[in-house]
Amino acid sequence: TTTQAKTLLIHSASSMMGGVLSTPAESQPWNGPADYFGTGRLLLDSGFTYDSLFVPDTSYSQLPPLTLAALTPYQVVIAPATWALDDNQVSVLLAYAAQGGTLVIDGHFATSEANGSAANRPAVQGLLAVAGPQPYASGRIVVTNAQYGVSYENASSSMQRIIRAQFDQFLSPYVAPD
Repeated sequence: TTTQAKTLLIHSASSMMGGVLSTPAESQPWNGPADYFGTGRLLLDSGFTYDSLFVPDTSYSQLPPLTLAALTPYQVVIAPATWALDDNQVSVLLAYAAQGGTLVIDGHFATSEANGSAANRPAVQGLLAVAGPQPYASGRIVVTNAQYGVSYENASSSMQRIIRAQFDQFLSPYVAPD
């Protein structure tokens, strides 16, 4: 038997490069890989079936772009440390929330273009200024700076239990474990 995932984890190639390449537009570029992998481990350890969607670095990749159709099957889309995105990627993620989805932003989001240069996105900055859930058209955007994935990756096993409980409580209003 298989379970259809209700949760999608965003894997931003541009943000993952933050662990290797520095950028003046992001204060914590090294958190990309740890936040992505740690969030994946948290989801698995908490009993969530999830899918991961690779979002290519459009400054050099010829892979197909992110589409709204790729996001709509999911109840929740989690974007951990996805600070490097192009304008189309940001628009697609916001459109997902506007059409009824729940976009969870953990850590920095869309502060840089895919090439690492500073992004000028006043509407996004306004959304990020409010921590917690906020309505967004027909859906919602949930903002946290807890960086659950980074914390989980770097914690001892006893602290991981505490972080997992906090993460489960954080996600419980939006999606339940399978």
